[in-house]
Amino acid sequence: MKPIKILLFVFIALIVIVGIVLIVFKLIDANTTTNEPSSATEATTDKEYFNAVKKQVKAAGIDVYWTDSACVFVRTYDEDGGKALEIREKHDGAGCPGDPQFSPRVAAFRISKSNKVEWFEPITGQYTTLAEYKSSLDALPPP
Repeated sequence: MKPIKILLFVFIALIVIVGIVLIVFKLIDANTTTNEPSSATEATTDKEYFNAVKKQVKAAGIDVYWTDSACVFVRTYDEDGGKALEIREKHDGAGCPGDPQFSPRVAAFRISKSNKVEWFEPITGQYTTLAEYKSSLDALPPP
């Protein structure tokens, strides 16, 4: 009878220890910050700039496929004291179909030092507001 009580005690102790460990890990996870930049001007990587642009595009009410697509990539470069971004299709032959030799530009933007995101209008070759970008998309016929 005694060995059964000892086994029961050990089993209950293990359950309590596992529960405590899970609680501690949950608390650690809840207090962990992602270190995401709070604005586009704090971004340092292509991915951070891309996320900052996506955030402002979505906030402007612009619904475009590339904001949620895994089949795009971004190129960034310095321009006029800010950062310019080219969003391009990715064709890897696996999950993203298409000719891998081509990566057509989907859109281009510029982030100013004041954190303003502007769209590159390809017809005029000028940067303009996100409102103008939305207006140009709204003028397109439905697919």
